[in-house]
Amino acid sequence: MTITKKIKIEGDFIDSFIYSGSLFLIDTQLRLTSYAWNEILNYTNCPTVNWNLLHNCFSKNNTQNISQLDNEYIIYHNSLNSLIIDTLELDSWPTDLDIYKNKFIISSADGIKSVVGNRSIENRKVKFEFSQNVKKMWDEKVFELAVGTLDRLIISCGYEGAFELFTRTKADSYELIKEKQLSAKEWIGCEWDQNTGIAILKNQLKQELLKFETINQDHLKLLTDTIEKNKYFKTLKDEEPTEYEIPNSTQKYINSWVFEDKIYLFGEDLNLYEYHHNNINKVSEVDTSQKAIGNIIDSAKTHFGLVFEDIENLYLQNSSINILSNNVTNWRTYPKSTNYQNHLHIIEDDYLTIQIFE
Repeated sequence: MTITKKIKIEGDFIDSFIYSGSLFLIDTQLRLTSYAWNEILNYTNCPTVNWNLLHNCFSKNNTQNISQLDNEYIIYHNSLNSLIIDTLELDSWPTDLDIYKNKFIISSADGIKSVVGNRSIENRKVKFEFSQNVKKMWDEKVFELAVGTLDRLIISCGYEGAFELFTRTKADSYELIKEKQLSAKEWIGCEWDQNTGIAILKNQLKQELLKFETINQDHLKLLTDTIEKNKYFKTLKDEEPTEYEIPNSTQKYINSWVFEDKIYLFGEDLNLYEYHHNNINKVSEVDTSQKAIGNIIDSAKTHFGLVFEDIENLYLQNSSINILSNNVTNWRTYPKSTNYQNHLHIIEDDYLTIQIFE
């Protein structure tokens, strides 16, 4: 396997998110807490002589000389408590979360709530503080949400279907303007790639791809008047998405993603396919010669390989297959992040493990 290093953070967590120099953790008491990520790195048991290397590898996606780091570092609970920047009390178990321009968006069985954050930097320390104006944006259960362009979201709402939400920021709140149903079918997952405009609605062995209009940057440069720009943005938002068909596709797919402007499809046969320039090609396959793989619960295409989970384990398939955890309760990757695309966050019973790959 590729060289990999870990930081283990002691505590009872249910989710984690890293964004622009801040680490956010949700614990089992439903507290969303912000921390300065670089400060957390300084509190590991890493020798100070390797601090710069640790920061390069875990904060800048620069893994040159990663082999000089120890395999694992740890942050104990008492140390973590001393590093708290701010805390927000939640009232529902979250199903998904994302951040859009310093606005936290949290989905649950009770709908969607948003809170605007104040991000500042003091003495090279990133501080993310929550506004106390928590705004209810949606009342129905949401399984997953995806942030798009022009202040829009896509949400998957199970039997209620999938919706496009149009939002705006007012003072210290982030609120819903209107919604539009994209599909009345049952969907429990979604994603939206801003570069290609391709959105994917997901439910087990079923995916539906939609193509949204994207911003033409060359045309935008020609518009010097704010009114004309707003008219152009409104035209884009008013456009109905079109169904995006993959021709000659008879395979059933467990999952699919847009990754580096290409579509990847994880087949029921445990092969990974790439669709690009109207061609589907098999690019890798899961090695089942040493371990029988059960029904896939979730999966993700990343820069360091294919991550997937069955009922027993969390796996990474790159040059070979490796078991990353047999005690996973939640996990998250950051394939579209500049600085954290080498991160894999694994929530286990008593720890968050942040694992990076060369």
